[in-house]
Amino acid sequence: IGNTGPDFSYGFGRVNVRRANEVLESGQFMYNQVYQNDSISYNLTVPSGLCKLKILIGWRDAEGTSGMAQSLVNNLDLKVTDPAGATTLPWILDTAKANVNNTATKGIDNINNHELVSIDNPTSGNYVIKVSGTNVSVGPQDFYIVYQFQRTGLTLVYPSGEEKWISGQTESIRWDNDCIASGTYQLSYSSD
Repeated sequence: IGNTGPDFSYGFGRVNVRRANEVLESGQFMYNQVYQNDSISYNLTVPSGLCKLKILIGWRDAEGTSGMAQSLVNNLDLKVTDPAGATTLPWILDTAKANVNNTATKGIDNINNHELVSIDNPTSGNYVIKVSGTNVSVGPQDFYIVYQFQRTGLTLVYPSGEEKWISGQTESIRWDNDCIASGTYQLSYSSD
């Protein structure tokens, strides 16, 4: 919802509990810590047939002090390099008051403790996730990386099977689309 990427009205968008649960159940996360001027790299094998790859880093920042010009104490930076060597940076917002409705762009984020890289139609192969401790004045800094593979198509969310429906009562059929392709989709049900 909202603009492409994060925005000041909706943040990163609506929480999708089903997808979050799938990421946790499949172990698509990493934990580590980084020191000042240190960097850590991870190799991520990306399968074919994806419409989107999302990689998020988050950390619980150290407490700031009153009157600081910037509230971020420890600054980590995220970069993702694809198999061809191209680097993708996180989404960033323009914080100037006149520009808060602008669409996010990609660049180095120096003000947030959550950074999101998203890559549309990623090629399959080995991606390198690099986390740098750009400014870790209170450290080491713990962090988590979470990644998600999105495939084209629909997923039926409700009903999921064996629900009891009452005759004459309206039921809503709900589905989720990772990256919907143009065309016709058919949802069907059986009354038995």
